[in-house]
Amino acid sequence: MKPHQQLDQDDLERIALFALGVLPQEEAEAFRDHSRKCALCREESAALEPVVAGLGELAPDADPPAALKDRLFGELGLQNPERHKRAAEAGPERDASAPTVEAGRVHVRSDDLDWEAANIPGVFRKMLHVDRDRKSCAMLVRMEPGTRYPAHFHVGPEEIFVLEGDFRDEFGALVKGDYQRVEANTRHGWQYTERGCLLLVRSSPLDRVL
Repeated sequence: MKPHQQLDQDDLERIALFALGVLPQEEAEAFRDHSRKCALCREESAALEPVVAGLGELAPDADPPAALKDRLFGELGLQNPERHKRAAEAGPERDASAPTVEAGRVHVRSDDLDWEAANIPGVFRKMLHVDRDRKSCAMLVRMEPGTRYPAHFHVGPEEIFVLEGDFRDEFGALVKGDYQRVEANTRHGWQYTERGCLLLVRSSPLDRVL
């Protein structure tokens, strides 16, 4: 692209997107190469830098959600000092933050977590806890009626406790209150539900879909 003699509206929009950092990577690289040769583009881009830098100052100051701060502290294996203050203010009935991480204890309010869509259609989960040292995780899993989960290989043991609905595999049908454990280094065939189900699952995040 040759240096501009004059900038049109498309050029100005492209420069603004570049300054905001939202231009696609390939287009951003092309613009950088072009601006080295084009004085007009360099000047316009430089003029927008202080404007973009000042955008953050327009937003009102706000603390991150308490649950998010607690989760970040938990991931780092630390205690959030603000949690103790909230617990004291909330009284003995409930500390609304999630999760609570202390020596020898992890306390999670599932209502504070959002359902996340898994890679399998019809399967949703709430990750309750990840133990990186033991390479295991605990989660709530919700499967919509008629959902099938493909065959997979267990790197670690898998434990399933049915909280609601029906859960079926090659070993038979499980209903509310039933429990199943499958050992590590085993293959698990298709799992499915007819009416839908809610499960408490402990497994390895390293399990592989076959």
